[in-house]
Amino acid sequence: MPYTSPVKRKAGDTDAILAANLLLATWTVALIQAHQSFRQKQHTAEAKAVFLAIVDKGSVGIKAAMAETVYA
Repeated sequence: MPYTSPVKRKAGDTDAILAANLLLATWTVALIQAHQSFRQKQHTAEAKAVFLAIVDKGSVGIKAAMAETVYA
């Protein structure tokens, strides 16, 4: 019997895979850009702001991508 998630979707659910990969990409870009900002300016608060701004943008994208799915 194949595994199904708590939302009764198959393990190969493309919507879930898309959401997971968008989340991973968002955090990867945010971390890289925040590190670059810190290396250049040595200012922790600014690096944190860069990180959070990218995560916010990515979250909007994930919400838009999941808008008409069971994950909305």
